[in-house]
Amino acid sequence: MLALAHKIQAAIDRGVVRDRADVANRLGLSRARVTQLMDLTLLAPDVQEQILFAEPVDGLEPMAERAVRVEN
Repeated sequence: MLALAHKIQAAIDRGVVRDRADVANRLGLSRARVTQLMDLTLLAPDVQEQILFAEPVDGLEPMAERAVRVEN
């Protein structure tokens, strides 16, 4: 999910998509869900690195996205 958030931000920065609302519409997600995904990019860089390079365990994700999402 973190890698997807970075790809979404890159697409916005390049002008491939207009904004988060456009992303939500194209991906069939709610605007709130896109915001949740994008909030992952606000994590400290060292935390992001650990998440992105974590090894899967028995074919499972090493860390659930919900566990690292910043809740407001």
